[in-house]
Amino acid sequence: HSTEDKDRILKALEVIFGRKFDEEENEFFLKTNDLSVLDQIKQKISEKKIKNTVRYLLMKNKFEDTTKIELSKQTLMLHKINFVEESNPLGNIVIKFSNFEEAVKYLTT
Repeated sequence: HSTEDKDRILKALEVIFGRKFDEEENEFFLKTNDLSVLDQIKQKISEKKIKNTVRYLLMKNKFEDTTKIELSKQTLMLHKINFVEESNPLGNIVIKFSNFEEAVKYLTT
């Protein structure tokens, strides 16, 4: 599957987020306090008029002051964004937030 091609996944991540990712133990990650890396995602949320859905997903995945949202890896490979609620056999891209309130405010207002 193309979704398992690590180089293609890395390239897709870097296109969507506009930043270089690091790799550790077969996972790609980007740690930042700069929420502007989510600008493309925020734009898609607004275009698709799915702020309530994203707010629901952030609330559903809340743990203490953290939360997460998941994106379809298959869709990301096409440089598109699709939020998912359930696990996928090919895996999802997980975006974790250390500040729940900040994530909700940034992505849904």
